[in-house]
Amino acid sequence: MPAGSRRVPAPDPLFGGRSSDVQRVATTFTRNRAVVLTGPDGIGKTQLAVDFAHRYGRFFAGGVFWIDFSIADDVALQVAACGEPGALDLRADFADLALDDQLHLVLRAWQEETPRLLVFDDCDDPDLLREWLPSIGGAHVIVTSRTPAWDGPLELTPVPVGPLAAEEGTALLRRLRAGVPQKAPAARQIAEELEAVPLAVRLAGGFLSRYGDSLSLESYLEQLRSREVLEQAAALLGENEPPPGPAHARNRFGRRRPNQSSPVARAFALAHRWLERADPAGRPALAVLAAAAWFAPGQPLRRSVLLDAAAGIGSDQAVDQLVELGLLEGDGQDLVRLHRVIADLVRASGPAGEPAAAAAMVAWACAANDAGDGNERLLAVPHLDFAVRAGGEPAAAEEHLADQCFELGRALWAAGDLRRARTQLERSLDLRLRLLGDQDPRSIAALSALGSLLQSQGDLAGAQAALERALELSEATLGADHADTAVVLTNLAWTLRFQGDLAGARTHLEHSLQISERTLGPDHPETVGRLDGLGVLLREQSDLPAARAYAERAMDALDRTLGPDHPRTLVAINNVGLLLREQGDLTGARACLEHALTTSERTLGPDHPDTATALDNMGTLLQAEGDLTAARQHIERALVIRERSLGVDNPATGTSYINLGMLLREQGELEGARSYLEQALIVSQRVLGPYDPQTATSYNNLGTLLLELGDLYGAQPHLERALAIREQGLGADHPDTAASLADVGALHVAYGDLAGARVYLERALEIREEVLGLDHPLTAVSHDRLGRTLRDQGDAGSARPHFERAVAIREQVLGPDHPDTLASMTELDQLVRELGGRRSAWPARRLPEAEFFEEE
Repeated sequence: MPAGSRRVPAPDPLFGGRSSDVQRVATTFTRNRAVVLTGPDGIGKTQLAVDFAHRYGRFFAGGVFWIDFSIADDVALQVAACGEPGALDLRADFADLALDDQLHLVLRAWQEETPRLLVFDDCDDPDLLREWLPSIGGAHVIVTSRTPAWDGPLELTPVPVGPLAAEEGTALLRRLRAGVPQKAPAARQIAEELEAVPLAVRLAGGFLSRYGDSLSLESYLEQLRSREVLEQAAALLGENEPPPGPAHARNRFGRRRPNQSSPVARAFALAHRWLERADPAGRPALAVLAAAAWFAPGQPLRRSVLLDAAAGIGSDQAVDQLVELGLLEGDGQDLVRLHRVIADLVRASGPAGEPAAAAAMVAWACAANDAGDGNERLLAVPHLDFAVRAGGEPAAAEEHLADQCFELGRALWAAGDLRRARTQLERSLDLRLRLLGDQDPRSIAALSALGSLLQSQGDLAGAQAALERALELSEATLGADHADTAVVLTNLAWTLRFQGDLAGARTHLEHSLQISERTLGPDHPETVGRLDGLGVLLREQSDLPAARAYAERAMDALDRTLGPDHPRTLVAINNVGLLLREQGDLTGARACLEHALTTSERTLGPDHPDTATALDNMGTLLQAEGDLTAARQHIERALVIRERSLGVDNPATGTSYINLGMLLREQGELEGARSYLEQALIVSQRVLGPYDPQTATSYNNLGTLLLELGDLYGAQPHLERALAIREQGLGADHPDTAASLADVGALHVAYGDLAGARVYLERALEIREEVLGLDHPLTAVSHDRLGRTLRDQGDAGSARPHFERAVAIREQVLGPDHPDTLASMTELDQLVRELGGRRSAWPARRLPEAEFFEEE
């Protein structure tokens, strides 16, 4: 296989006799780029596609990509996985993108001129195929389908796949059963009896390979024709009467396979009878086969999971025996598959062992979810999906169903399919509440997970309600200091943070940190994550000393556990450096940010996205130091790396546009700044959507720049749009909403509408006092802005307490020598003189002020 190929099944070394069909596919590709292999189940369509991929894959330089279409809802996840590292490797940050963005990139790559081979296996739905079939480019497509007619606009060339010729069937038997004479008539008769259906011949050959010493070809043929085998095959196919068992004893769509599979049913029935009655090692093999039937047919399955599902009865030898018999298909060293036809026949025979299979499936998925193993998770998803569609009726089965829904919801959430994830988590919660009650830890876990998912979907009110209820139940049931309670506290903290309740978020997050330090230890990943989160949260609150303390603790823990050069440690070092910069400790900030940049260039390379982040951060430090030329060089280099490695439509690239725009603004290149801030807004609108808070920030940045340029009419729609997005998305009391109110107030000041400005500035001050606190630096900014407006309105008496309050806050928080403190003192001094107070000792020269509007 060429580099970058994904999930192509291993070839069956015994597959053969299809050389002419393989050549037909190759010839068809010279005339049409899309071929559909049609035929009934068991006829060998998938094996023909596998054989073609392995014979001709080297001619498709862009890779071979195998997508299973049997479960329509899972196709998107498989397509998205084609863009990951190890496959197309489309972008360094591919895993961080939304599912829709991942799909867009993969589909765009498939439409390039690079030759690629796409195999869409088991697709019977023209509308589903139309959704994923590339319309242009160098990709060639093989579709396997039971649907014989594919007329219409899809422009597929059908290649019917029929039974093997009698000679080919006989040759396949001889390959499977060594020692069969070249002209043995019984071998040809067996192939003809089974209508040369490849799957049936494979089962016969596997049987003769294992039991040939005990059963001659003639005896096998006799038993194949026996009344007992014919009746059992007819019963399995439902040709006499429906077999006992639940509804999912049928196939996954609730209907029987067509009767042309009867040769396979006869070969299966004979093998099953021997395992059941004649083979001493048959019992473990049948247990493994029954367990396999509870998993999704045709999908790769870990051997270890299958053995767990067999409840200790099976063994590796039993799996090998089933592979030899053809009842299981080997796919490499550690994976097996159960053919869809065989799966239906096994279920029709009434397999037992569903609880053990369900438990093994849940344990497998849970381990993949907990480890964040995307590849393993993608293996488990179709099996979980198959299981939850089948459902369960007894209470015990419903408990397993609830667990399967829960793990499927977690897996879909991690893969970015939030809509389906929500459906599964809601179903799991409903089942657990009904079966277990709301005091059971599993019910609480489902409620907490659903609340976190609602947060990811932007339903903050719904998330808060669910998480507050989960917290109440967790504290009452598990205890206030339980590790699971800490998880709920953390999720609730971030929901409150997104709603603007920073104080409430801090309380919950600090409590969860205390719990995890006691129960998990200071260096546990969850503890470090909470330390890091508190650093971010307190930075937003402008409590920089406390934020720095938490960020340094996180950095030290990561240094101890992962080492100083680990990418995660470098992120923590960057965070500490940024906090030091904001505190004015530029020397300390330089030490951190230079180390992060040097180490990133050495360990990750000069063109890695994380190196771009370090460059960007170093640029903002140089800007704070006043070295605007060097700052510009760093930020521009970061932008080049991000545009090349991440693309222009990426939030990180948008951050570079913002940083470069704000730097040019400080350099006085306002038109150049405008170009970059406009590009940042385009990226936010395109990637994050028109209602995302980051889009509001981009509107606000551009609006304040236009205000500085004197373009009031251009600034107005941007500033008002930012305010509308924030009021709707973040709430009327969020700190970012207060910032927008203040900037719209500045716009009214520029228009000369001081009365209108006063309304906005008073609302901004009220929010900041309520949410950020009476002594917050931004509260001081609001007092200062409102004081100016009242003074300019001629209401000096009302302005004075605001100036006094601004001075008091800034002296306390920033210190008496900070430029903002000095500016507020000058404002107050001038106002006191205007009111007839004593002349101040301040020099007459007016100190420079910050801009009236607020930058972000």
